[in-house]
Amino acid sequence: MPQKNEKDEVKVLFVCYDPQVISTEKRCLELQGGLCIETASSNDEALTKVERTVPDVIVGDFTGFLVGAAASASELVRTLRSEGYGTPIIVFSYDDEKDLFAEVLKSGAIGFVEKSGDPSAVYSTLKSRIVHMTHEL
Repeated sequence: MPQKNEKDEVKVLFVCYDPQVISTEKRCLELQGGLCIETASSNDEALTKVERTVPDVIVGDFTGFLVGAAASASELVRTLRSEGYGTPIIVFSYDDEKDLFAEVLKSGAIGFVEKSGDPSAVYSTLKSRIVHMTHEL
């Protein structure tokens, strides 16, 4: 497997079931630089995009207040794992949704970044975690 050049952009698939926030979160991540962000607002869309071009990292804002979000997120992760995709998956959520993270972690996610606090610090932390995940591969 070829090694990543430091100047290469990291390919991120950002999955968010809430269409009202997905474009804002995408823009906040893009402002961090060095990331090529593609979005998906459903499991079907995410699976289609992964099949077309496997991202370096998947970030999931599986917001818990949406009905069935934990079950949908777990289903997506289980499907990806059962189809042989070992792509690192980071849950991007609020601290009070740790139960959501625990459920998705059981399915195969490997990281959690809390989205509460100063947006510049939150998205900087998320970018650092994304980059760290790509260097662990």
